Amino acid sequence: MSIFWQTLLVLVCCSNKGSGIDFAAVSIEVNGIEFGAPVSYWSNDSNVNFMQEDDLIQGNLLLRTQKGLYSLTPDGQLITVASREKLTKEGVGGISSFVAHNTSSLILVDDANNCLHWLHRKNSQSSSSQFVLSTLTGKCGDNGNRTDGKFEIAQLNRPDYISKGHSKGYYFLSEPLTDNGTIKMINFNQSRIDLMLGGKKAQPKPAWKEPNAIIYIPELQTLYIATYANLYSVPFPIPTPKALTSGKRGRADGPLASAEFMSTRALTAIGGKVLIALPVNGAYLRIIDLQLEYVFSLSLPVDKRFTCILAVQSAKRIYLGGPDGLWVISYRSKVKQPTEYDDITPNHSPNQGEMYDDITPSHSPNQGVMIVSSCLVMLVAILIL
Repeated sequence: MSIFWQTLLVLVCCSNKGSGIDFAAVSIEVNGIEFGAPVSYWSNDSNVNFMQEDDLIQGNLLLRTQKGLYSLTPDGQLITVASREKLTKEGVGGISSFVAHNTSSLILVDDANNCLHWLHRKNSQSSSSQFVLSTLTGKCGDNGNRTDGKFEIAQLNRPDYISKGHSKGYYFLSEPLTDNGTIKMINFNQSRIDLMLGGKKAQPKPAWKEPNAIIYIPELQTLYIATYANLYSVPFPIPTPKALTSGKRGRADGPLASAEFMSTRALTAIGGKVLIALPVNGAYLRIIDLQLEYVFSLSLPVDKRFTCILAVQSAKRIYLGGPDGLWVISYRSKVKQPTEYDDITPNHSPNQGEMYDDITPSHSPNQGVMIVSSCLVMLVAILIL
């Protein structure tokens, strides 16, 4: 049995005995990657709802808050990209997601107005808004008609999540409320947007509901799609969707094929090794070993209810955005090979899963000593065995 599983077993035992230990309070290891505990990184009164790496200013994060778009420096300074007032004045109704097209341009998904915007940043270092905004495709403010084709004639219906695609100039776009959910392909090389998956005429028709969060992992040449109760993979160059989880809505962990899944707010990935999903309640993470196809849950501070997530491989950090700024989970790669998980049955039923959401992460000093001592004794016993 690996050190990871011995440690995990100790934690499960302690949790079941009511000690109050939370998965977020210790490190765990998945597929050779060790994750630390989440800690507060940057505090602000603006709710961070979406983020990406800033391709224009290396090392910065691009944040969407209720006050607009900002670039966050490593020392916690905010550079205004586009304030909410200026975005509203330019006709932007709301931004559900965005993606960098090049170092100075962003594609904004306007879910409120059913269109995509093109935002070009003119001055990267200025503290005031310096940008040019134009409509890329869709008829802003229309009633959500659905028309594929050239950018100038295409129409969208509540577009939600955008991801970089399988080749340069390609992007994927989710429309969760269109015909039970569709995925569209944006082709800049031909200035077109076309239906790729889902819709009334899809053959075979995916048995999904409300595909929202999506991410393309180039190392695997695969698009991953989180839906109402499932996780799908779509390999390229032949995009045929495959259901990866059981299709049952819930939080049960274990082998991927029998695991349960729930509506997901955001997806992020660490290379081709690990896929991380943030459910809509923002109270825990689903960490998926893509090599051995196994799912784990990692509880988060219960009072935060995070709304977005981003793994930055260059910094070996996972950023979590929420109502009061950013938290961060640091990780590191380990040399040893990933462990087989088949000999362990965590058995997190939906009710057991919800138990972790109610754990209070704060402990008094005496409680902490007692808990750590108990766990160390159990860990030593297991190692001896």
